[in-house]
Amino acid sequence: MANPIHLDGTTLEGGGQLLRLALSFSTITHTPIQITSIRGNRGPKSATKKAWDSRPSGGLMPAHLAAVKWLAAATRAETTGMELRSRELVFRPQPTGWYGAKGVWKDVYEKKRIVLRESRVEMASAGAVTLIFQAMLPWLLWGACWRRDGNGQDLGRAVPLRVVVEGGTNVTKSLSYEYLEQVLLPTVNKILGRKAVKCSLVERGWITGKTNVGSVRFDVVPFDPGETLKAFNISNRGVVTRMHVCILAPTPCAAAQVRGKVTREFSWHHPDVEIDFPVDEGSEDHRRLYLLLVAETSNGHRLAHDWLYDGRPKLGFQAPAEAIDRLVTTVIGGLERELAHGGCVDEHMQDQLIVFQALAEGRSTVEGRVGKEISLHAQTARWVAERLLDVRFEDGSCEGLGIHASAVEDEAKDQALAEGISSVAV
Repeated sequence: MANPIHLDGTTLEGGGQLLRLALSFSTITHTPIQITSIRGNRGPKSATKKAWDSRPSGGLMPAHLAAVKWLAAATRAETTGMELRSRELVFRPQPTGWYGAKGVWKDVYEKKRIVLRESRVEMASAGAVTLIFQAMLPWLLWGACWRRDGNGQDLGRAVPLRVVVEGGTNVTKSLSYEYLEQVLLPTVNKILGRKAVKCSLVERGWITGKTNVGSVRFDVVPFDPGETLKAFNISNRGVVTRMHVCILAPTPCAAAQVRGKVTREFSWHHPDVEIDFPVDEGSEDHRRLYLLLVAETSNGHRLAHDWLYDGRPKLGFQAPAEAIDRLVTTVIGGLERELAHGGCVDEHMQDQLIVFQALAEGRSTVEGRVGKEISLHAQTARWVAERLLDVRFEDGSCEGLGIHASAVEDEAKDQALAEGISSVAV
């Protein structure tokens, strides 16, 4: 049995990004990993930690644990340390076929023909859905490309997948559902060359105000077995031609104030840019106020900035003007900084694309923050890729490994692989 590759969880950003990417690469390449000091740079700081609280900082929180458990079940991984607040995890995934993953997936038939394979990630808390899905997506595309249904019939293509992930859709310091829908997935589908990943909001989940666990439905069309992601080039930003505004506000009055202030301030600097409002919803709680601005360019690139308001004083029922002023000013200022650096992707998108650069066939380039140092999250993502895949990044480019999509199709072989491997409950 191969020794796992060790990753120190305090490296660089030292948070959940390292864990999620390590799981992604591990499941696709069947590489065993050992992560110590998980999220070692996260959790209560010594200055603010209560004297009676002897719990160590960091470790696996509910959302991280949900991703680990689901991927462990889907890949029949042998694990140690798969428990809440664990600061060390050993994860040994196995080549997985349909037989070994029956406890994870359910086949859905129409007229005796399979139309999709579905699964669910359950959460009792409102941890970020987007971050759970970030860990799952690479394996869904590359590792779950079965062409046979439960009866062994070859469909001639990979069976479509549907996963419902429970948790929070709008969570502080995490990618929001709106960012996922308006920025991340359009960019991912663009480099995949097809609409391979779709999302649908089932119910909003919040930790701001009254806690509510929501859910998002993801539909994924995996690569066909043997297929690779071709190298891609995200460059030549072009000019901003359109801005998409997403607003979640407690009252119609507050939403109208946000719309008006965004329109006035952005139009002052960009009078020729068309503005639309794809999302303008009530947040159903006076403590919830959110704004996302997405700049779309003439070459189809999207850069964004957002904020789930967490300022003080706390929002009153009518969302005070000072809170709205601060929200709009902060988000527009953040977007203007993203536009000023001249790159084709914003700070958050840059680190999300690193996994695809590392797995693609050939040299892929992402023109990010021109003339500026990449974020700590992006540095961490590159470090994990270099550590587990032995790829190298030069500026915004990477010569990927050209990983082929693969899955065990032979049931007898799959059953043999499953022998002796304990099942994992999700």
